[in-house]
Amino acid sequence: MCPPQARWAAGEALRAPGARHGHVAAPEGSGRGGPGDPGGVPGRTNPRGVPRWTRAAVLAILAAAVAVAGAAPAAAHPLGNFTVNSYSGLRVGPDRLVVDYVLDMAEIPAFQARQAIDGDRDGKVSDAEAAGWRDRECPRLAGGLRATVDGRPLSLQVITAAVAFPAGVGGLRTLRLECALAARLPTAGGHHDLAYTDGNQAGRVGWREITATGDGATLDAADVPARSASGRLTAYPEDQLRSPLDQRTATVRFRPGGPRAGDAGAPGAAASIPTSRERPCSITTCSTGARSSPRACSARSTATA
Repeated sequence: MCPPQARWAAGEALRAPGARHGHVAAPEGSGRGGPGDPGGVPGRTNPRGVPRWTRAAVLAILAAAVAVAGAAPAAAHPLGNFTVNSYSGLRVGPDRLVVDYVLDMAEIPAFQARQAIDGDRDGKVSDAEAAGWRDRECPRLAGGLRATVDGRPLSLQVITAAVAFPAGVGGLRTLRLECALAARLPTAGGHHDLAYTDGNQAGRVGWREITATGDGATLDAADVPARSASGRLTAYPEDQLRSPLDQRTATVRFRPGGPRAGDAGAPGAAASIPTSRERPCSITTCSTGARSSPRACSARSTATA
């Protein structure tokens, strides 16, 4: 249970003018507001007429709640409560590229996102609202990715998606979105060159990570590792918290043919993308004290996608 001061501060933030209508400011200096907010100039109003100084005050109260709750059972985000973190796991097959794209939002950006997700403005995020946002957000994020093979662009399409709201501090939630994307690869033999760029979250502070593994294809060269240093944004290395990884591009030289990623002893076998059958809590609010991924909280609560 959160300390009384933290619960009061979080409650005041939720009751602040405009807080239930998605009008929450971004961190000072970010140049960004909440989802759909084009700016962040103090003293001006947003398109719905809510003063930006009011929104900044709401965010300050939220930050105070997080600070007061330092001793709460739920763990604060290790990279800071304002961070938005992303991971791309590239899985190269003989005829298909699969991207395991994960977005991990700390308490403050998650609070902002939940205000936008709450379409009926009742202060709660329903399964239907979460599913609708998930199904809009994954294609939007896919649009911010650029992948080419031999200079030709690939069209990444959403295969499956999952969203969860693990408990944070101060009575707030974090947010974890998982998007499995795929694109066809040329089937011609010989070597091919894959180039990948993540253009999402430009200008935002956070962890940026890319890995690459072969799955029925052989990677002859890659400038990113095969395994995730953060466990797909679930366990950030303590020695890198002050200087987060900032890998936004990857180049891979590959050729068709090679062991499957799921085969015993194959490089990157542990980096397989969970299937929809493994995502029973894709819209859960996962209320455990520890930060969890959708797959991790599946043993404790379920919801339909």
